[in-house]
Amino acid sequence: MAQEQNASFAELWQSRYRGRTIMMLVFNFFQSIGYYGFASWVPTLLIAKGINVTHSLLYSFVIAIANPIGPLLSMSFAERIERKWIVVGSASAIAVIGIIFSRQEEAALIVALGVALALASNCLTFSYRAYLRR
Repeated sequence: MAQEQNASFAELWQSRYRGRTIMMLVFNFFQSIGYYGFASWVPTLLIAKGINVTHSLLYSFVIAIANPIGPLLSMSFAERIERKWIVVGSASAIAVIGIIFSRQEEAALIVALGVALALASNCLTFSYRAYLRR
């Protein structure tokens, strides 16, 4: 097991780590926009689809309640599957579910797909954060 050592901020920009540092900065940027943007965007999308504000906020609340379940779900298989494959699978699921979610009109499907999207997003976040410490 490798012993952890402290490093300076400048060391992150040396040629050895520069590519990884830039990749993680970009990944964190887009993951944060996707994760928090989805939660902020859902009520607006639902209202644009003709769902009234009260129901829109209720559906958004139900979707948000699923957020703590994602990391718990990820814990059940994170040590059995290599994290990079969980990241790839979660990102793929987010893309597919997100496209399907955006085209729905029926409330039950909107909520179910929103919950699935939140779970996939949390699995992605839970899994990729392991790479931040390497």
